[in-house]
Amino acid sequence: QDESEKLANLTDELNEALNAHIDQTLMRRVKHLGRYETKRT
Repeated sequence: QDESEKLANLTDELNEALNAHIDQTLMRRVKHLGRYETKRT
């Protein structure tokens, strides 16, 4: 049971890290797109 608890905690941390990374990537992409749009007009 102890091992599965550790595994569950690790999975939670992984999911959080993944979500944070996805958020960062999306924000960067949105900012980049916004910059591109403003440059073009």
